[in-house]
Amino acid sequence: MPEKAKNLVKEALQTYNLSARAYFILLKVSRTISYLASPVGYSRGKNSNNIKTEHIAEALQYRKVE
Repeated sequence: MPEKAKNLVKEALQTYNLSARAYFILLKVSRTISYLASPVGYSRGKNSNNIKTEHIAEALQYRKVE
């Protein structure tokens, strides 16, 4: 994961006061978005480390606000 994406995750953790469970769900959703955005033919194992900043941002948008 790029440094910019890591910083976005850290900022989201502090801003939204996310729990550890929410953190892992955020990563899981980001990984899924990354997988769906990848070219055809990529396996999940190869693509799991290609989470980009835009994938994190999109996953944050899907987060339920309470």
